[in-house]
Amino acid sequence: MKIAFLMHYFKSPDSRGDYVRKIVLGLEKMGHNVTVFVTGPWYDSQALRTLSDYKVFSFPRILSKVPLLHEISLTPYLKKALRFLGQYDVFCVETHSFIDFLLVFLIKRLYNKPCVFDHHGLTFSVYKRGLDKLSLIKYDAIFKFWLSFVQFNRIVTHSSYIRDEVKQRYRINSEVVPHGVDLNRFNPNISGKHIRDLLNIGDATVILYVGRLEAHKGLHCLLKAVKLIKNDRKDVRIKIIIVGSGRERKSLVKITKRLNITDRVIFSGRVSEEELPSYYAASDIFVIPSLYEGFGLPILEAQACGSPVIGSDCTAIAETIGLGGVVFEPNNEVSLKNEILRLIDDKQTYNKFVEKSLENVEKYRWQNVIDRIEKILRNASNKDS
Repeated sequence: MKIAFLMHYFKSPDSRGDYVRKIVLGLEKMGHNVTVFVTGPWYDSQALRTLSDYKVFSFPRILSKVPLLHEISLTPYLKKALRFLGQYDVFCVETHSFIDFLLVFLIKRLYNKPCVFDHHGLTFSVYKRGLDKLSLIKYDAIFKFWLSFVQFNRIVTHSSYIRDEVKQRYRINSEVVPHGVDLNRFNPNISGKHIRDLLNIGDATVILYVGRLEAHKGLHCLLKAVKLIKNDRKDVRIKIIIVGSGRERKSLVKITKRLNITDRVIFSGRVSEEELPSYYAASDIFVIPSLYEGFGLPILEAQACGSPVIGSDCTAIAETIGLGGVVFEPNNEVSLKNEILRLIDDKQTYNKFVEKSLENVEKYRWQNVIDRIEKILRNASNKDS
């Protein structure tokens, strides 16, 4: 098959960019002719060059600062883009961009080509908590209008939670295909000793968080739980490593100082892709206190390195953790503290979760994901032919 992937940006490291890259390379190994089309200004040329075939229909990045102008400014590229896209057998749309949905609509009307929408985002009920009114109206309009108007041949979601949310709000069915995890890159044989030495951790119990530092990630709850442990259990030596960057960094540092736990918390910032597996290997427990996740890839990366996971009991988190960890009441530092101490004190339970973590990640091998996406694209193409 000749397959076209439509994206509004392509970066690496980036969860969506890395996901598409893995899928594309896997499909090419299966003998398919695959091209990635990028329509927005947010792309990494070096990352794109890792693909065998790609095309960019873009515009000056400065226009991206003006609301809607970056969408309108793409219209001169539509004719050229359509000329290229008309030769492909099936399309996989990896974006929520208005201009990409417009391209898909024209492709279906002009060429009657099958299109699959791979939905990476969260749903309306989640965005409602964090978007301004104009952005919220735009987001909801895109989904209500385009998902029904474009009439995609297939829609892919990455968790049962998102599948159910999409069906409830938009009355649209989708197929669940989770993200994959690279079990060659993340595995229990990796050593984290040099990270422990670098950070002067010694034999303390290490609790790790990896992700963006944003308000909805719930890190304030983790910090409060650390304070409770410090007050209640003088015999427990723990260190919290927070890997990632974001708007909440300064606020979290202030909270750490106010709680008097600066001796327990290490803000590592963003770490290199090469070093990241070693951070997982250096940890004993991975905590994801987020208030909402559409999937939660760091959960699998931690489990693949042999770390049990403690996560908020909400959205897709428990689904992704499976039997390889436990959940706590969202935004409840006492509940989180209790689960952390349970894994520290009960070695039998801890070891059971390590074993179940390694079992859980097996079903998320990349080849399994690639095979399922290939089947969906093939079925969409065959149904149309």
